[in-house]
Amino acid sequence: MSRLPWGFTEEATEKINSAVRRHCLDGVISFVEMLEELSPLFKELHIQIYRRAESYFDGDSYRADELAGKIILDLYDENSRIWTMTRKLEGRFWFAVSRKFKDYYYEMLTGRSGIGGERKVYLDDGARKAEDGVEEIGLNVDPEEHAVLRELARQGVATLKEAFTPAELRIYLRVTALRYCGYSTKEIAEDLGLMESTVTSWYSRLKKRAQEELAWS
Repeated sequence: MSRLPWGFTEEATEKINSAVRRHCLDGVISFVEMLEELSPLFKELHIQIYRRAESYFDGDSYRADELAGKIILDLYDENSRIWTMTRKLEGRFWFAVSRKFKDYYYEMLTGRSGIGGERKVYLDDGARKAEDGVEEIGLNVDPEEHAVLRELARQGVATLKEAFTPAELRIYLRVTALRYCGYSTKEIAEDLGLMESTVTSWYSRLKKRAQEELAWS
């Protein structure tokens, strides 16, 4: 057997390959059904991608986490290049992931991805501030998003750490904070370097999981 991809065991590799084949090639399971099978393994994939990215970036953990997080986000988007390439190349999922890793790596090196841009957002008594300290901007606070932040502050993120991959948790909290600060979906998508539809569908799914994990009504 050829070298196993991304440090996975033979059993885990076959499980992933089987689910991908059944969705991308045979069409016998839906994208959602495939994700239900693969989501637990995405945690391990995130770790493996992060480790490789960290070595590529000479130990820069922040950039490594950004790169790994973007790939994990792509895996939850049915129309992402990873899945398009996987179908086009007759199920070569691991090649698609590796190719996208390289694409994001070079985008980050050349500054085309928008990662690490000038705009940073801080929460300060319910106000939005730019990194350069410009005047505070009034908020259009969504009560539901406000409740999310209050509950997370009260309970912490320990429960969600068990349910989400590190990338999912980091970006989920980031999007929640940006939404709370009044940023539009378009602005958030630009900040993350993603399509609006990807941010909407991914965040909606993650918010529902968070509510279930925290036993919210």
